[in-house]
Amino acid sequence: MSVARIFILFAVTLLGACGTYYDPSDSYVRGVRFYDRGDFVTAKQIWQPLAEAGDCDAAFRMGTLYIEGRAVEASVEKAMSWWLIAANQGQPRAQFSLGDMYGLREYGTNYWCSDNCEKDPAKSYKWYLLAERFAGYENDKRYIARLLSTTREHLTPAERAEGERLAKEWQPSPHICEARVLL
Repeated sequence: MSVARIFILFAVTLLGACGTYYDPSDSYVRGVRFYDRGDFVTAKQIWQPLAEAGDCDAAFRMGTLYIEGRAVEASVEKAMSWWLIAANQGQPRAQFSLGDMYGLREYGTNYWCSDNCEKDPAKSYKWYLLAERFAGYENDKRYIARLLSTTREHLTPAERAEGERLAKEWQPSPHICEARVLL
């Protein structure tokens, strides 16, 4: 095989990995691979500076480390703080995680709360509506559709109207972050 063909094959392979779980140029994705292998310390070392620099996906993952107590001391407050940072930038998994935390029943990430989380059906509904708007994965879209259906059944008309108002008035802060959708 000629050198030119090898180079072209290498370039196509490298470009084909961009935007995937194997993207060599994306530090966040490297952190995901370490997390998936159980190396939570390395994942945290990769994600924390990214999150502090405004990467919404890394901020979501930092919240996940805190809720699970992996490579950090478990803290519902710190998890919710990281998720709020990510959710306010449009990160859908952080948004539905916050929706779960403010929800009235123990499902999803609310399981970690027990009695330590504020229950606010309007806020929960707001975050689910926003997650529906920003979700990129089909599984996330189906999950959010179920959450919205179940949540609507338990809301008063006033809570539903308040959640819809909050979602309508929501603005990204400090800016919108394009959450990754890995192929």
